[in-house]
Amino acid sequence: LGFNAVNLLVENNENTPKVMKALRTCGNIAPDWDFEQYILHKSNYMKACMANGVPMAPTIFSLKGKRSPDGLLQEIQERGWKTFVMKQSESGFSLGFLKLKVEDCETDPSILHNYFRDYAKCPEFVVQESIEGFTRNWETRCFWYNGEFLYAIANIAAVSSEDGAERIITGDDIPAEFLENAKRIGKEAIKCLPQLQVPGGGTVPMVLVRTDIGCSDSQMYDKDLDWDPTKKTFFLNEIEPS
Repeated sequence: LGFNAVNLLVENNENTPKVMKALRTCGNIAPDWDFEQYILHKSNYMKACMANGVPMAPTIFSLKGKRSPDGLLQEIQERGWKTFVMKQSESGFSLGFLKLKVEDCETDPSILHNYFRDYAKCPEFVVQESIEGFTRNWETRCFWYNGEFLYAIANIAAVSSEDGAERIITGDDIPAEFLENAKRIGKEAIKCLPQLQVPGGGTVPMVLVRTDIGCSDSQMYDKDLDWDPTKKTFFLNEIEPS
């Protein structure tokens, strides 16, 4: 607990292959290797959540070996987006995060071409219509223990805030509307996760996991989305194996 494949990939030093092999083959890590990979490859749980009606931002999964910068831009244009964000599986700490305007990418194709070149080894890009609510609304992070809500924090990340400063609140400082909606959506999201495999066989429910719930309150442009821009819409942003 507390150290996983993301840490190794971020460090990316001479010990990374050896330690990665140890984690993959030892059989006694928590969460188990398959569960961790299920979450770290974000499309796995995101697709499961979407299929089960958990609200999420409009998303495109850009997979290694099946992607191109021009093809991605075309798909984004067809969806009607104005701005979008690029994120990565097997990453953390906002590494590889990029917020872009479609208009800028149309004017200068090298923006996406350079991103694809710089992160060619990444197994998948998670591309989502940008939600301006992140700049002014709390993202509420709920921690779940054995499927039960434990506690929450709320933050506005530095990459999302207008002044580049991160803000964090806890406990009673979290607005009730944000906390209750985060608990409601998070509880449905964790139902989409597989159970943990334990050494010697058998399974147990996920011990500790975190759900990050965002809030949209302005116009979205995805052609298939029907969120009311005059109301708050809460949605699952990510799940983390905390």
